[in-house]
Amino acid sequence: MFNFELSRHDKLNEQKIKQTEIEGLLKYTEKLEKEERKLRKFKHDYQNMLLSLKELADFEDRNEFKQGVMKLEEYFNVRFASNEIWEFNDFDNLKNP
Repeated sequence: MFNFELSRHDKLNEQKIKQTEIEGLLKYTEKLEKEERKLRKFKHDYQNMLLSLKELADFEDRNEFKQGVMKLEEYFNVRFASNEIWEFNDFDNLKNP
């Protein structure tokens, strides 16, 4: 009888551990998806700014070009100032058990 209870207790603990792992993976996946959307938006905005700078360079308006470069630099610094963007640097270290 004691062995049965011990076995049952072990199974319950194992189920709790698996449930906790699943919940953690779901939260992690949601965060990855959110960051992916942010990155796509950044890429889109960045490409548009670069296109604008190319147009300004073609017209040789140095003041507007300089302002555009400063705007691009500011945009980059605001988006990458937080450490959130670097949270996923360890993807190379992920392994599927």
